[in-house]
Amino acid sequence: MPVRPPLDLTSVYAKLDRAEEHFKAAQAEISAWENSGRYEPFFERGAYGTRIGLAILRIGPPPDLTRWSVIIGDCINNLRSSLDHLIYAFAKYQAAGDPAAKIENLAFVIVDLPVTFEKDKGSRLKGFSDSFIALVASMQPYVRKHPADKNLGTKVSFINPGPIQHNDIICVVESSEPDPNLTFHSLSVAIKVCIWHKLHEGSTNPLEQRTAYDVLLAMLIGEIRYVIDTFKGAM
Repeated sequence: MPVRPPLDLTSVYAKLDRAEEHFKAAQAEISAWENSGRYEPFFERGAYGTRIGLAILRIGPPPDLTRWSVIIGDCINNLRSSLDHLIYAFAKYQAAGDPAAKIENLAFVIVDLPVTFEKDKGSRLKGFSDSFIALVASMQPYVRKHPADKNLGTKVSFINPGPIQHNDIICVVESSEPDPNLTFHSLSVAIKVCIWHKLHEGSTNPLEQRTAYDVLLAMLIGEIRYVIDTFKGAM
């Protein structure tokens, strides 16, 4: 009877560690850019004194979005690969040295719909037990949903839903009564580099089409670590 080798997750953690290295590299470069310039606000007053559009002008070097996109893409790719390595590690562990075992073309299934999971599990999770497949199913996005962002304050009647271009209005503040002296004594500006994605499920708010890159990557890294720990604990 063949001796079952220990579960080897070396490559799984290597991929996860590499993803975190890319995340830190992106943070370092983007933080340096954020601190390399300054921002000047300016206002556009509506005709009746009830609306003021707020805009900003950045003085400094342009963002290197192409380079950052590649680094962030490498981070996400390594996170995805770590899950596939996790499936392969369990397949090797389950095969216990059986040379006839077929463990090619396996992958950690990630899909948006239960019907798609049922279709893909036959080929991508072939040879695994029903309980193992059920554990993979429990990690699907349609099961482990995250709450949508909360709506912003009602005094802000408009927020620019698209990428901010040169001198674009970023938001409009509207008072309940006409006020020709409506103004702002201070303005705090926080610029965030975001990852563009589709809307949250059920949302029609265009502002929810993107998430700050550091928030999203930190969440994804935490999710992957949670999945790995869960599978280790279930063996």
